[in-house]
Amino acid sequence: MLLKDLNSLLPEMKALQDRAKQFSDSSSPELRALVDTVRDMEARWEAAHTDAAERESQLEASTRHAQNFQAQLDKMQLWLQLSEDKLEALTPETTDQVGGRTHEIMAECILEFHVNS
Repeated sequence: MLLKDLNSLLPEMKALQDRAKQFSDSSSPELRALVDTVRDMEARWEAAHTDAAERESQLEASTRHAQNFQAQLDKMQLWLQLSEDKLEALTPETTDQVGGRTHEIMAECILEFHVNS
């Protein structure tokens, strides 16, 4: 938005620069001071324009990151909901079977560790 505003003022800045060039060869101290002021304004204008362009680029990148985050968050919420549904669907018999199988696997690992030691 700021860059757009700065660009809308560009014709006025160019006109000011052109008028200041008319006085650049003047020997009058007042006109020399005016030309110096315009040069200072030009430098500040360029710095502001560069800063605004960089800020706009950062803002666009931040927006893309936020959109990507939101998309990933939506996927994660869906996965979490499906996982919760699956967990709720487990009956005590299925959890006992899973728990029993876990104990069998642990016993096999312990036995294998002792055999290999």
